Amino acid sequence: MEEKICSAIESETLLKFEYNGHQRTIKPYKLFQSKDGKILIEAVQVGGESESGSNPFWRNFDVAKIDTIETTEGPDSVHNSDLIMPDTEKQYNPDDDRYEEVICAREQPE
Repeated sequence: MEEKICSAIESETLLKFEYNGHQRTIKPYKLFQSKDGKILIEAVQVGGESESGSNPFWRNFDVAKIDTIETTEGPDSVHNSDLIMPDTEKQYNPDDDRYEEVICAREQPE
């Protein structure tokens, strides 16, 4: 699964999967190991459902909680919006030191 996630990060492809009983569509930016040993995807959720009911923003997804993951062409609507919130991507910092180990990551958007 890590190979598929890294491939999507490198090709800037969206991913779709079920997580905590909700279908999610994400724009992945980083796959990393956290300081507590979990393998996480750092991403912007751009489609599907959300427990919080909030607009798209940065989220971490525990890879161990994902059964099946697939690439997808475009986002489903998130809370009646199919757009990433303004400036969300500008907040991405691939050099942030909170990660124990980076497995793969997207470059900083221009």
